Amino acid sequence: MKITPTAKQWREFRRALDSNGVWTWHESYMSNQPIFDGTGWSFSIRYPDRSLVTGGGNCYPEADGSPSGVPLRTSAFIRLEAALEMLLGGKPFRSADREANR
Repeated sequence: MKITPTAKQWREFRRALDSNGVWTWHESYMSNQPIFDGTGWSFSIRYPDRSLVTGGGNCYPEADGSPSGVPLRTSAFIRLEAALEMLLGGKPFRSADREANR
């Protein structure tokens, strides 16, 4: 499936990134607990004035960019997922476990 966001969707996505504080996120988020069947994630984006390369394994960023240290998705990460869904025109992006992992 190919999705081409409109200029308006891209502007709204950038506003969502800015308001969510993703520019403070670290390069890597890893759980403090040994988990062998968890979830890995990555996100990268580049704008002329900013870029971000981040990812993790069973750990997600808090609103201030600090690592949560646990395998549950944070509200900041859930907001990123929601912004991605809006960029995709409402198409689902998040995993099926999104409700169980709030």
